[in-house]
Amino acid sequence: VELDPSNPFTYLDRSSARAAVGDMKGAEADMSSAIELEPDYFWHYLDRGRLRIRDLGDEAGALKDFNRAIELDPAVFYPYVFRAGIYDQQDEYELASADYKLIIQNKPDYYFAYTSLGIMQFMLSDWEGCKSSFEKAFKYEPEEYAYLAMAAVAVLKLELPYNETKKYFSDTMNKIPTQSIYYHIIRAFKESGYD
Repeated sequence: VELDPSNPFTYLDRSSARAAVGDMKGAEADMSSAIELEPDYFWHYLDRGRLRIRDLGDEAGALKDFNRAIELDPAVFYPYVFRAGIYDQQDEYELASADYKLIIQNKPDYYFAYTSLGIMQFMLSDWEGCKSSFEKAFKYEPEEYAYLAMAAVAVLKLELPYNETKKYFSDTMNKIPTQSIYYHIIRAFKESGYD
């Protein structure tokens, strides 16, 4: 930094070194210096935002950084992931849901977003969306039977015709081992009085 104070990447390197020894405030200061030197570089904002949310607990500062990163390059999905997480923590389910949808649109194989989107849709009582998101999450993680149980809860909330609902539960149970608790949860939905 002494020899080349106008190089933003020198500050970034020192920021990494400071973070490695636990000096998070120093790391943030160096990232801020890099941003001052190169204010239109997307990755500076993403890096500082991650440091702020992960190591400093600064949601407001991180949110500003992720918003700026998105403004600079809306096609990169990473800042949406972090911003959605902040919105989720703030109980801003509609904003989080919108970001998870953008993540999936930009990167459909980022399967973690389906579960998070399903939870947001559950909180918003979007039962059709919730069902769909958890079914997609299960396709990526076929051992996570809880996703099928969540989809089944959404089907209950949809209040479909009885035969259609019962068939959905039967089809879903066929995908789950009988020793799984989720098999029995869905069976309880299907069979009134099943204990």
